[in-house]
Amino acid sequence: MSSDARCGDSVGSRNGDDFSVDSTAGWAGAPARAAGMIDDPALIEFTRAIVEIGTPSDLNIEVHAALASALAQSSSPTVVGECLNLLLSSGSALEALGERLYTICLQRPQPPAPDADAKAWLLAADALEAATRLALGDWVPRFGILAKLMQLPAVAPPLFARAALRCVAASYERWREPELVTTLERLAGLSAPAADAAADLCATREWTHNIAPDAAYELGCVSLLQAIGADALPEAEQHLQAAGSRLEIAADDRDDAAVLADVVRLLLAHLPTDAGQTAQASTDLPALADRLERRVREHVIGYAQLGHWRSPRLDAEVAWAHLAHDVVLASRAVEQDSWYHAEQMLANVLAAYTASRCSRVMRRDDQAGVSAILGPSIEGGIAIRAGLMKHLEDHIRALEAAVDDGAGAARESVGAPVTGTLNRVDELQAARSLLDASRAQLAARDQHPKASGGAAPTLPDHTGALPLLHQLLGSDIDILTALSPDATRQIEAALVDRQEHAGGPLTGRDALIVEETLARLRPSLAGSPYYYGDVKRAVNEVLVLLVRFWVSRDGGGQSYLFKPDAVEEDLARDLKLWFDGTPHAGRTATEVRHVGGGRVDVACLFPSFRLYIELKKDNRDLSIVEMKRYLLQTGGYQGADVPMGFLAVLDLRDRTGPTPHIASCFEVVVLDDLSVGKPRYITTMLVPGNRTVPSAMH
Repeated sequence: MSSDARCGDSVGSRNGDDFSVDSTAGWAGAPARAAGMIDDPALIEFTRAIVEIGTPSDLNIEVHAALASALAQSSSPTVVGECLNLLLSSGSALEALGERLYTICLQRPQPPAPDADAKAWLLAADALEAATRLALGDWVPRFGILAKLMQLPAVAPPLFARAALRCVAASYERWREPELVTTLERLAGLSAPAADAAADLCATREWTHNIAPDAAYELGCVSLLQAIGADALPEAEQHLQAAGSRLEIAADDRDDAAVLADVVRLLLAHLPTDAGQTAQASTDLPALADRLERRVREHVIGYAQLGHWRSPRLDAEVAWAHLAHDVVLASRAVEQDSWYHAEQMLANVLAAYTASRCSRVMRRDDQAGVSAILGPSIEGGIAIRAGLMKHLEDHIRALEAAVDDGAGAARESVGAPVTGTLNRVDELQAARSLLDASRAQLAARDQHPKASGGAAPTLPDHTGALPLLHQLLGSDIDILTALSPDATRQIEAALVDRQEHAGGPLTGRDALIVEETLARLRPSLAGSPYYYGDVKRAVNEVLVLLVRFWVSRDGGGQSYLFKPDAVEEDLARDLKLWFDGTPHAGRTATEVRHVGGGRVDVACLFPSFRLYIELKKDNRDLSIVEMKRYLLQTGGYQGADVPMGFLAVLDLRDRTGPTPHIASCFEVVVLDDLSVGKPRYITTMLVPGNRTVPSAMH
């Protein structure tokens, strides 16, 4: 419908005089010429010149004022839409025009009458989305757009209503203003609109019917986000039930809503509550797991809007694949006690949800000149705490193994007991106490118990430096006073370490780096006839993990990265430790023999094939493409498997400055050599080693 509304706008300038600038002298007459570009496609070229070429500094004010004036007076959806898209992608243009553009856009989000024509509604939709993106990017205070969103008409044509739903949902995910949920409910028709004599009753009913699935989907996503961010299981349960009913309404018309409805059923069946037990008993979990995995394979979630400002991150597919994989494994172990531990499932849902619900905007604070990727704002709640509980469970298992090994060694020795083992016993007991307390707190109905009287107790100083344990325990942090300070510090450090190895929550900058790197590499991989189906998903999964590993080690990392004599085994241990802290844990083997007649460093195990990562160290001043022997060796390991793999080189060349940018550290090399037969696609990763501490750089 949007494209129809844009029809009729000419492609070239009406007067045949397309705008161009060849010199400063050409810019001098630009403001006067801009006055004649109202509704003329030449205004698009004028805007493009401002964005791509830039105006002379002495003419900035005049040129920008002329553009703003022409844009404010234009009524062509094509002209206005194209100009807005150009400006919203340029940080320098927004520095000069952001506030003025915001003012223009805020004046257009609501046409003067419900029976306005399609072009007027489309202009309003473009303006509303532009104003929302400007506020999300912190170019202007958010209060103006929030007020406008909360005053949106309850009934509008679908082309405007769908834009309004996107804007309200993105704003709620970012700022979590409760009134925006009320706005979504009004747009969805859950509250009666005010009577409007100008509105055609039949048209109103048709509009409401057309957007009902989209409105129900956005409301369901909001309820799921509220559940993820809830402080306690009873509150999460209430929001999950609301999410389930809303997503079911949309499921017949939207496949992505059907998938999320299954996710909600899955979460409900994981909750250790009466409703959770009922849901578990009434749900065919293996069938649900198979259905979820099939739909993820069919790319149902979030891919229809690729390229849009509300499109998912490129690693969203991997996050959903991790979730589906774990669901299948859990459904096969339904009789085990671990099925009722919601920690891993909640953490996986959080990762998949935040990767899918994104806003791509230019941010005022970013200097990179490319759009940032903003995910939902989730600073706390049961999903965050569930992830920490999962890390604590993993740490407890590691401590149990260490205590068993240490006890065996102590029994075999004839000397004094091993002191480290005794310390681990204390830490293990403390960790178990913390896990029990966190589970009890998560299931408690009263999350903010009142003190029995008097001032709140003063906690010992050592508990103040334990942010993850404070987040894990919610309001019940008194247990920290009863535990050994050394034990709690060790547990806090273990949680920090495991969160880092699991990839942790990516910052906006790091998410963008991962996104841009994947976008650059995937087209090169697409040339392989094997890059589809299960192989494509597996290659993407390993690639995402390697890129995140590189980002996590940038500017710091492990001590071996600063040693000139580091060896391949150092990188192998670090990489294995990283993989073991991710959903890929248990599917990685090192030093695998009898592969291609040799021994490969790391094998990533998948049901019907393997992907291999060959590790090397090198101190020569060569690009990785020039390291032919390493590439041939890596390609040789693919002889009995899919001809796609990875080569990671620990770069030990002399360096006295900062590490190279990630763009120069990842490449795809196609080994098209007769000696290896079919072309081998090798993704290469250069890991900068022999680093210099910042204070010693010159």
